Amino acid sequence: MTLPRSDEKNRTVPEMFRRQSQSSSAVKQLGQAFEAAANQTPFTIPKPTTGKRGQNEMDTSPSTPSNKIQIVGRDDASAALLQEIRAMSSKLDAVHVKVNSTHDDTQEIKKEMGILKTQFTDLQATVEEQAKQIRFLQIENDRLHVEANSQYAVIHGIPETEHNQQDLYAEIDRLFSQGLNLKVGFDNPKRKGRNLDPSRPRPVSVYFQWPSEREQVINAARQVKIRGIYINPDLPPTMRAVARERRLQNRRNPELHVRQK
Repeated sequence: MTLPRSDEKNRTVPEMFRRQSQSSSAVKQLGQAFEAAANQTPFTIPKPTTGKRGQNEMDTSPSTPSNKIQIVGRDDASAALLQEIRAMSSKLDAVHVKVNSTHDDTQEIKKEMGILKTQFTDLQATVEEQAKQIRFLQIENDRLHVEANSQYAVIHGIPETEHNQQDLYAEIDRLFSQGLNLKVGFDNPKRKGRNLDPSRPRPVSVYFQWPSEREQVINAARQVKIRGIYINPDLPPTMRAVARERRLQNRRNPELHVRQK
């Protein structure tokens, strides 16, 4: 009889369950056979006697127990061995129950994992679909922002002062007429955002009467390059970030900027 080895790594749960059952049955059969043999009725072996028929003839006639050897089946050693076999059988039964329970638990875990995997796949598909919708809405929102602000430009670099709206209008008019040498119609200049850092002036939003006039001002500012003054279209945050990154790349690689033009 070969007992199951606990160090076999590649054994599956059903195989372990089958071999454990075989081992438990074998041990039970061994214990039953041993117990049956040990519980047999004591028997006697006649002692050799000397008689007329010869020195070594066996006396088969009835005699008293004094001239017989009595063999008792259940002695201390056999009882201990039988007890050990019974203990081993009980342990194997307990292991059998544990293996059976582990097998059931494993099947339940596999079932739950399959359900979770399906749910995760469905959730992932939903998230991807929502991400596409968000991206589409963002692009659409940026497009609407560009269309709605096609006549607005943002001027960076005009110092913060205590001037009122009329003074700000006059300063921007000088910038266009004297700095850029342009005569364009614009209106409603105003600062954007809150004045959190006086050392960094807030940008000024300017409305032009025609989109073509805005383009003339932006192109002229790129050509003249007045120190500290930057004029750009009024773009949504995502497009501003892209434009900013593009300007940084052009500053790091001016040759690449020239080739792109």
